Amino acid sequence: TREKIIQLIAGVYARYEFLLNADCLTEGEKETFRRKTIGMGDVDATLSLNQLSEYLCRYYGKKTIILLDEYDTPLQEAYIHGYWEELTAFTRNLFNSTFKTNPYLERAIMTGITRVSKESIFSDLNNLEVVTTTSEKYETAFGFTQQEVTGALHEYGLSDKGGEVREWYNGFTFGKRADIYNPWSILNFLDKGKVALYWVNTSSNRLVGRLIREGSPEVKMVMEDLLKGNAYHTTMDEQIVYDQLDRRRSAVWSLLLAGGYLRVDHFAFDESRGKTDYDLSLTNKEVRFMFEQMIEEGALIEYACYVGNYYGTPKGYVEEMLSKGRDVILEIEIQGALQIKELVPDCLLLFVTPPSAGELRRRLEGRGTENPEIIAKRLARAAEESEGIEAYDYIVINDNLEECVRQIHSMVQNAHHTPARQEALIKEIRGELNGFPKGAE
Repeated sequence: TREKIIQLIAGVYARYEFLLNADCLTEGEKETFRRKTIGMGDVDATLSLNQLSEYLCRYYGKKTIILLDEYDTPLQEAYIHGYWEELTAFTRNLFNSTFKTNPYLERAIMTGITRVSKESIFSDLNNLEVVTTTSEKYETAFGFTQQEVTGALHEYGLSDKGGEVREWYNGFTFGKRADIYNPWSILNFLDKGKVALYWVNTSSNRLVGRLIREGSPEVKMVMEDLLKGNAYHTTMDEQIVYDQLDRRRSAVWSLLLAGGYLRVDHFAFDESRGKTDYDLSLTNKEVRFMFEQMIEEGALIEYACYVGNYYGTPKGYVEEMLSKGRDVILEIEIQGALQIKELVPDCLLLFVTPPSAGELRRRLEGRGTENPEIIAKRLARAAEESEGIEAYDYIVINDNLEECVRQIHSMVQNAHHTPARQEALIKEIRGELNGFPKGAE
């Protein structure tokens, strides 16, 4: 990811090579300019946009305007692949030099799906104006309005498709506007004249799959309800960052909302609590069909179907981790576990359970995070899953957390020594044994 960022910076410098022939740069600055190649080090990279701003300001006699689209796409990759801290350190220095200590900057506009005021890479910056999905400012600038789409359909002779287009591509909400359409999908529809999954095919769904796959049982149950067309009521903070996704339960919904997978049906700020409550639902048909497409294309190694709706585990992610020699632990429903057992017979199935059904109920009620309806659903699901316990390799009693973790770790380590996972060693031993001289018969 760092190399890609440096390649982009080097490309920007290449477009302004004419500055080397101008009189606005000293010989030392020209040498600095020539170092901005794909092989530049961190110091040259983090100072690059600051320095280029100065050069351009001298040449044109005006301060620069910097436009940075999807600034947090590299951060998404860093979160998925586990190098968040390393990338944020580099990005923080780059942004600090470019946007804070840059006297040649007139203004800058950055777009992304994480709000910047709590983002660690912006910790050195100030005077930032943040516009989120619930902000009224620029609420019509993020997509096409109903009036614009109606006019475009009429111009292309597709007015009879208005209802179908609305179901597929409408639903994005910004501020008080609830009639915002995805511009990429609309442009593709106008070009091809038929509905299809246009936007989701241009987005990275790996993070979405990971959040659902590694989410708590509650996350999966909420996702099931969303896929049925129901809304989800939650207290949420729009100021969220990727490294909080593993620690804050509401962070999943915040990111899915910012990414366009969910829409806000209603929100209200509770002054007594200082928090904002949201009613969320899936944005439109295009987003909903994304999950079914992932299943049809084999992108999910397992999936569960509830009332005609699906969720599952991205196959590509599992295969990638296994190819790196890593253990992959999936917290999944019994349907998905049995599907994986069929696909990978030597996988290890662990059924983790409280010591009793009464203890399970006490824990759910004691958390104070689920309403009685959710608790009843979870207990009913637990009863269903108990019918398949015999299909698992081990039962782990979660009575003492530390002991439970120790047992699971031991089981996973022991599984490494089964013959099915030691084929290379078996082949090597057999080869060496067969190489010994044979005794006389």
